[in-house]
Amino acid sequence: MLDSNEMISSYNIETANGNLVVTVKEIYPLFIFFVVDKELSVPVLVDDNMNVIISGKFFETDMPIIIVRRQQFDQGLANMDIETLLVSLKQLKAVEKVLCGELQEIEITGENTVRVLLRNRRTRFTMWNSMSGFQRLNRAAALLDQAGRYPDSIDLRDDSVLVK
Repeated sequence: MLDSNEMISSYNIETANGNLVVTVKEIYPLFIFFVVDKELSVPVLVDDNMNVIISGKFFETDMPIIIVRRQQFDQGLANMDIETLLVSLKQLKAVEKVLCGELQEIEITGENTVRVLLRNRRTRFTMWNSMSGFQRLNRAAALLDQAGRYPDSIDLRDDSVLVK
């Protein structure tokens, strides 16, 4: 049973002092991508080096679902949009745990831009794919939460903010 589980990299079963001891080393998926293609879209769990752990299954992770086109995903970390996003998400997880936990979905739209959906809010945020973009998102979400109003979309890429 343990041999067939994709989430287990190794295990050891032994007895110690009359007790059965099972030591399991899990493979922890850092990111879940939803890879979009014309004919078939598939969820893919990857580690922080973009090594595919499992495809075809959704798992609960502490990171958002990242929507990406097939050709971008196939480039892996060589794709600047993906690399920049993953670096930003790792930084967010370290310094902005609250915001990181609020991220539900991120769509890589290209040209250094992402669209972000936060948990329990209807607003789609269009922003630069950068750490400063996430900092702007954090401030904008705090303002919306304080006001209790959530427009359909907000574009955070300019010095002024476009609300629709």
